[in-house]
Amino acid sequence: MKITMRVAGDVTILDMIGNMKSPADLEDFSGAVNAELDQNHLKLLLNFKDVGFVNSSGLGRLVLAAKKIGDKSGHLKVVNLAPDLDELFTFTRLKEKIGVFKAEDEALRSFQ
Repeated sequence: MKITMRVAGDVTILDMIGNMKSPADLEDFSGAVNAELDQNHLKLLLNFKDVGFVNSSGLGRLVLAAKKIGDKSGHLKVVNLAPDLDELFTFTRLKEKIGVFKAEDEALRSFQ
């Protein structure tokens, strides 16, 4: 998984490309989130535009990331889920823990 970081105001956006399924993918994701938390960046937006697949371990890492950020009074949100991933987030009730948005500008406004 390739992850690049950009900033919009006080929100850190992680653009993710690939899948969240192999141990290396999961370590890439956790490493990127932890690096932002270490810098006290507590408003994270995950851009899933180029993410094709998330397995159960990937879902677990997302839940863990949401908990870590929430424990620091931060917020984790997701944008650009493919329809099948949106369904997965609904089915697993992940949407109850992580805000999900269709458009980046809408997601950024939600942090205000």
